[in-house]
Amino acid sequence: MLSGFAPLGCGSVAVADITAIQLRELLAAGGVVAAGSGRIGPAYFDANRANLMVARGDVTSERFTFRNPARSAVPPAWARWSITAALGYQVGKGRGDGLCVAGYALSDTYSQLRNLLNAGTKLLREQGRQAAYAIDSNGAFDKAYARANRVGWIGRNTLVMVPGWGPAVVIGSILTDTEIDVSIGKRPGRWPCGNCTRCRDACPTGALSGDGGIVPKLCIAWIGQKESLTPEERRLLGTRVYGCDECMIACPVGSRRHAAIPTISPKEITEATPVEIVKRFGHWYIPRRDPTFVYRNALVALANRRRQDVHARRAIARFLLDGSTNLRHEALRLWLALRYRKESDS
Repeated sequence: MLSGFAPLGCGSVAVADITAIQLRELLAAGGVVAAGSGRIGPAYFDANRANLMVARGDVTSERFTFRNPARSAVPPAWARWSITAALGYQVGKGRGDGLCVAGYALSDTYSQLRNLLNAGTKLLREQGRQAAYAIDSNGAFDKAYARANRVGWIGRNTLVMVPGWGPAVVIGSILTDTEIDVSIGKRPGRWPCGNCTRCRDACPTGALSGDGGIVPKLCIAWIGQKESLTPEERRLLGTRVYGCDECMIACPVGSRRHAAIPTISPKEITEATPVEIVKRFGHWYIPRRDPTFVYRNALVALANRRRQDVHARRAIARFLLDGSTNLRHEALRLWLALRYRKESDS
């Protein structure tokens, strides 16, 4: 989000070149794989696109920059320059027979980048500059800064794609009142997507149009945060408990960095207390911080996995007696899925 700004005195004047070196070293030491900087302008293109998506019913206006696109498009009046940073992470097919989680959510990748941006913001403030940071919030269009600062391309998958890493990055920006040139990694050249539509073809829900458009409400990452699921949505979740990487796994840009990533043992969720869920997975976007969503997705994933094992049996025994009607229903569906499998195998 946009952090607050508090002036730290006057008379502190730093040489821009020295500040740029300090920022670059800070970001690079923290694992940033690409960074670029440039002058700030309103993100009217992104705001108009967001409004169009809401008007078409592709997404609700309740979340992130869809809540108030006009506000998100306009930077603070004092902000004249931005430095955008991209932090890479591993993507690939899940390793093992556990439940699947998107690569960026296996660890707290967003907090890692947020801490770096916060440190960069503090550095600028200590030198008497105005500064704030923006990341993964309804305060700014992250893609607009990444595009303007030439950190990467916007791919057919609608994601920012960085040379050498492809779409497996999280992005955020520092806003300041002074021109400071910071550059890390290769500048993007020719748009790499061409006629490739692998991301569209790999999307399990058909959320991607293939021409750079997306229907967010069809995305697995969005479906997993819904209050209730249709039978088709349960099927589409597969063994995923949070997020989806299919379009990124299919993308050939940065594919040399792909590798099998860990899955989560079902008991880490189904045998955890609500407090433990929030503590262990608090970096996920969990609506209202309600662990019910995580439990629900795990039960759906176990039903789709249809494996008669101790994890499934214990989940059924626990959630058939749960105080949540929705979780009791999901536990019953899991029991029926396993019973049907057993009978069909006999």
